[in-house]
Amino acid sequence: MTEPTALGYLTLHPATSPRPVASNINYSAGQTRANNAILVLAGDGSGTVGVFNGSSGATHVIIDVNGYFE
Repeated sequence: MTEPTALGYLTLHPATSPRPVASNINYSAGQTRANNAILVLAGDGSGTVGVFNGSSGATHVIIDVNGYFE
């Protein structure tokens, strides 16, 4: 997550499930943050991830998929 324009948080989750209450990344304006979370993907075969931006501003989200976990 980089270049946020306001204080906020991101919540990432499998796109086919409800958004959880807890955030994954909290940030301040202008702050670049990283999180080495291992997220579960949507179980419908699409492999999608839902991203919720809990901020009045905007931010850039960079997701890097690396490897395969059994």
